[in-house]
Amino acid sequence: CALALARDRDVELLGMDPAGSLGDALDQPVDDGGVEVAPRLVARELDAERAFREFKERYRDEVEEAFRRVGLDRAAALDRRVVQSLLELAPPGVDELLAVTALLEQSGPGTTRVVDTAPTGHLLRLLETPENGLAWVRQLMRVLVKYRAALGLDALAERLIDLAKRLKDLNLRLKDPDRSGAVVVTLSGPLDAAETGRLLPRLNDLGIPVAALVRNRWHADAADAPSPVPAPTVRAPPHTPPPVGVDGLRDFLSTWTVP
Repeated sequence: CALALARDRDVELLGMDPAGSLGDALDQPVDDGGVEVAPRLVARELDAERAFREFKERYRDEVEEAFRRVGLDRAAALDRRVVQSLLELAPPGVDELLAVTALLEQSGPGTTRVVDTAPTGHLLRLLETPENGLAWVRQLMRVLVKYRAALGLDALAERLIDLAKRLKDLNLRLKDPDRSGAVVVTLSGPLDAAETGRLLPRLNDLGIPVAALVRNRWHADAADAPSPVPAPTVRAPPHTPPPVGVDGLRDFLSTWTVP
């Protein structure tokens, strides 16, 4: 999909699978610094764990230093432990969202972003995270606002407010069909069909628009089941051996049936 879009626009391909499969598919090293893999196409493999570790260390160090400067009474000591616990008990997926929101800000205007997600369960958890992440940030802010002036935490509070705004914007963006859409890839086997059958209603519940359905390893002589969603259906026939590298993926793309 990213290669097809890059024919007439700037595209950034973001790999979010913890297994790091994007570099394998492109047959070249990919990291979170970004590498141009084709004209107008830059690929990045998100290092969400590192981004979140740096986020936690930065916030924890600021809070610790601020509390040390003024001394601790019993209530403040308790609140410090609350902040430490909140930083450690962030909702699953917050690490990836922090990395995504940072990259969205770094990307140039007019860039189309294609996110290569992890499998279904991981994807759904990620899509549920913006709202959970907002609740988590608000909990942090409720504790810190009591000490904002006394501890000199204005800069930290402003960064948390900015993070909350970015999470809210991402949540709105994901649900806006003019700005984003899910491309659901499915196979014809019963297990894959069942998984797709669970995924599509959940996307609908979350308000995530489906932009297209891709039937991978589709056989021309197979009975074509009706599409479960009102979105274009793309058919990709079997390809042996599996396509690897930009040239191989381009050859594979040329065999697709696109409405």
